[in-house]
Amino acid sequence: MIPHPSHANGAALTYAELKNTAVELELARQAKAKYQDVHEAEADGYQRVGSDMPGMGIHYVLTMGPNRFDIERPPILLYVKSSAPPGGYSLAGVGYFCNAPEGADGQPLNPPFPKSLALCHRHENICVLPHLENPHGLS
Repeated sequence: MIPHPSHANGAALTYAELKNTAVELELARQAKAKYQDVHEAEADGYQRVGSDMPGMGIHYVLTMGPNRFDIERPPILLYVKSSAPPGGYSLAGVGYFCNAPEGADGQPLNPPFPKSLALCHRHENICVLPHLENPHGLS
């Protein structure tokens, strides 16, 4: 198996990190289970931001959420168009914000997941729609 180029120089993964990540991912899976129906997400305060972007889906952002990383409360839900579920969208993934100092490698100093499993990426000048509240302090 050839590693993805961006993961080729990642730090070694310990068994404890792998085990902890598996537990956290299970918590995330359970937390997002109720949002298979996009209407449930909207009822809980998630609001659609932007349009359907090819390869990125439709983003629903939790406008009233914690200002810290919480695996069980993802601030971003990613949907793709689908005729099967109610609402016409199928939940495809979740996204998280990580507001942390940057290390020499461009990654957060204390990332929520091991760098060898998931790399963070920076967004500059995030467009936050005026009608959305912004508890995460994004600009």
